[in-house]
Amino acid sequence: MFNHIEGMNYPPREFQETGFQNIIKIIRAYPLATLISVHNNKLYTSHIPLIYYKDKQFPFGKLAGHIDIHNPQLNALQKGTAVNIIFHGPDSYISPSLFKADHLPTWNYIKVHIEGKPREIKSKDTLRQSLLKMTESLEANTSGYMLSENHPTMNKLLDYIVGFEIEITSWEGKFKLSQNKPTEEQDMAIQSMTVENKKDISALVKSILKDFQRSS
Repeated sequence: MFNHIEGMNYPPREFQETGFQNIIKIIRAYPLATLISVHNNKLYTSHIPLIYYKDKQFPFGKLAGHIDIHNPQLNALQKGTAVNIIFHGPDSYISPSLFKADHLPTWNYIKVHIEGKPREIKSKDTLRQSLLKMTESLEANTSGYMLSENHPTMNKLLDYIVGFEIEITSWEGKFKLSQNKPTEEQDMAIQSMTVENKKDISALVKSILKDFQRSS
């Protein structure tokens, strides 16, 4: 991982992202992260949005988020147990049919792996500000909705969530984008990924919701 492990052989060097500015771009564009902890030899995983902040105390900055008080991963976070985090950028299957040359099927993707040290946010006022800043960040490119500091539902929620910050101690970018192919083929693969990530998912989501309704 970057902070960074030198001489790393996997993934192949052409798929290793070395620019931290691109790591931040992915974190900000795809903030829903997979948070992984190990506590008492048991693996815990949660999926939560995390917001990136620069911080003079930490060379790579920090992440901020919150989880439900009933989440079993909370104990590990409160104890400061090191965490692994994955941010999931766009991905897609790449068919050999795209290319004139003979290639095998493959999968392209952009993933960011983070290692960090969590610290609980114990002040409710700080937690409230964290929620306000998260909403502001997530709304930046949408409606511009502003969450009120005195929102009654949010203030009730503060009793049922725990906030935390995570110092980023190391990072790794796994950016597999057909960099080992000629430029023309790279462009075809990128175009295919773009189309795949714009697919209408409404039918899939509706079918899943129907299954939920039948089982409830």
